[in-house]
Amino acid sequence: MLPTQESVNPLVTVKEHTMIRHIFHRGLLAGLLVLSLTPLVHAGDGDHPPVSRGIVLTIMALDPKTHMATLRVDDDGQEFHGFLEGGGAGGM
Repeated sequence: MLPTQESVNPLVTVKEHTMIRHIFHRGLLAGLLVLSLTPLVHAGDGDHPPVSRGIVLTIMALDPKTHMATLRVDDDGQEFHGFLEGGGAGGM
């Protein structure tokens, strides 16, 4: 027996489609969230620890009268002397 137009409720079919659409979207969002967190699991230390690229200097001495600074390279101990710019806070 075929359903007549009076017995078919169009709202029931619309609600079923929107419910399926909501379930599909929630599943898709949950899946994307899991996939986006996956690279964080593999971001461990690995075999290669981070390496500093650059020069590390240590300030050894500051002379406020002559406005000179003595800097030492941490790798090989080489020292550098240079003038400080600005003349200090006292306006000397």
